[in-house]
Amino acid sequence: MAQSVQHDQSTSRIIHVLKEICCQFSTSKGLEWNKISICKRSRDLIDGEFAIPKGSTPIAVEEAPSILLQYLQSQLLCLSSVDLPVTYVDSDKFNHARLHVDRPKSFSNIIRQVGKRGDRYGNCSHRPSNPVVLNPSDLLCVNDDDFIATPAHVRYLIVLNHVKHLLSANGYLTHQVPVARSSKLCDISASLGLDSCESVTEGSEDENHCHDILSRLRECQHREQLSSLTKQKGSSEDIGVLSDGQHAVVINLRHFMEENNIEAGKTGYDKNLSLVDVCHEDGPTDNVLHISRLQDYLSQKMKSAVQIIHLVTESRAFTQQQTDLLWRIAGVDGLVGQTHFVLGSVTGRSGQPCSKTAQQFIQLRLDQMREASIMKYGDEVQGEGWETTLSGMSSASIAFEMLTTASRNSVKLDLSDEDRMGAENRAGAFVMYNCARLSTLFTHFEEAVKKGVYPPLPSIEDVNFEHLKEEEEWELLFNYIYPYPDVVEQCVEKLVPSTGDIQARIHTHKISNFLINFSRCLSSYYSRVHILGDGRPHLLPLMYARLHLMRAAHQVMKNGVNLMGIQPFSQL
Repeated sequence: MAQSVQHDQSTSRIIHVLKEICCQFSTSKGLEWNKISICKRSRDLIDGEFAIPKGSTPIAVEEAPSILLQYLQSQLLCLSSVDLPVTYVDSDKFNHARLHVDRPKSFSNIIRQVGKRGDRYGNCSHRPSNPVVLNPSDLLCVNDDDFIATPAHVRYLIVLNHVKHLLSANGYLTHQVPVARSSKLCDISASLGLDSCESVTEGSEDENHCHDILSRLRECQHREQLSSLTKQKGSSEDIGVLSDGQHAVVINLRHFMEENNIEAGKTGYDKNLSLVDVCHEDGPTDNVLHISRLQDYLSQKMKSAVQIIHLVTESRAFTQQQTDLLWRIAGVDGLVGQTHFVLGSVTGRSGQPCSKTAQQFIQLRLDQMREASIMKYGDEVQGEGWETTLSGMSSASIAFEMLTTASRNSVKLDLSDEDRMGAENRAGAFVMYNCARLSTLFTHFEEAVKKGVYPPLPSIEDVNFEHLKEEEEWELLFNYIYPYPDVVEQCVEKLVPSTGDIQARIHTHKISNFLINFSRCLSSYYSRVHILGDGRPHLLPLMYARLHLMRAAHQVMKNGVNLMGIQPFSQL
């Protein structure tokens, strides 16, 4: 008889247990277990929630598929003690095995987990790793006098805020280097309700670090002499002589890369990195000023070695790689590694440069939100309460507009004044509406309880989830509430640099797209099913089961929008 894999708690993730069982099966048969594909289905769930398709297993299993099916059936005791307990295993003409889940127990297990974790449902426990420092590279040396904020800066601030929340949710101790002092940046952050615009306080320490870094670069072995540069260029016209009589300080990055076996490539450093000037007549270049700001922050705030992530737009990616290498040449203390998170551009719908400033863009979306609300609600749209709601809704719409596109891709905005709430703009409002609708549902329920219409909501232990028979109810739990922690975890794929790869892989589009799809499923169900009945005793068990399901859905919705830096509404 097959020996079972032991698990003590019903909170063990079913997919992890399935992988263990498949590994144990493969070992017993002398096979490679990782050649067995386990699929989590998202539709036609009545035919099984998990499947092992034909053609996805080793040849030995393909020739005698019953051995795998029989082994899985022998593990039912183990599979019944996980978060989604399995009741039986069968097969069909497409799959070697189909695993069918006990839905009532699964509802109870998952809804209990959501209630227990609350606002932290989906978050990981603290990771035993070095602190992570986010460097808002594009905003570190902004000069307010000649700075014009564009929609690209709006995207930058929203992504910066979202990345910070994602890293914290994944258990990383996260810090952010303050941006340059700029009233324009602060105005944008205030308009969008963001907390990513803490400003730096400039002082003498910054100047001291700048002088120290320049001194180190002047003395480093990778500095090029003027004579050798003149031979390479044919003249000293591009090199120049500083006003104090010192030669320009030019560093050969290529020599440093070759000496330290640093690879260039698609995901690594740019192959065109070569000579870089770090000092001109007016003083240090922006690269050096940037390094001094980072060094100043690390020396004052960080007590241990850190991993730094440079958030940079694609137009500055090359310059940031120069800064990265110069920092290494200057000899930085307390740095584990540097990775680069590159943001794509923000353009008009046809790819042309944006014609509006950041504030004009924000105002445009607010005006469009107000116009759409007036068309729906008429003269009710007035007063301070509505202005607060419209401001929050337009900020949420902008966040979704900027985050539904993968970070490396360009965001294309419709900036025409005539446009009325396009599909991209409606997505955020749609999610916020569904979140508020669930909040209103519980407000109405509590009011009815106070009036004696319903008894109070019983605890999960006293609810019979066998009453949840609608397929949409199961889809809400299985496709959205249950996998939400996995979605959060998948957002942060890679932070630490590796050989030939300096790109941080943080998927900032996953949460927003998850919430949009979740809202569509939820809206379809909520519009069709009447959750609050008339209070007749024989209908109460079904109503209570649905209320617990909606409470879990509401918690996931709130947690998701909070990760995006959006404050959920309690009502609309």
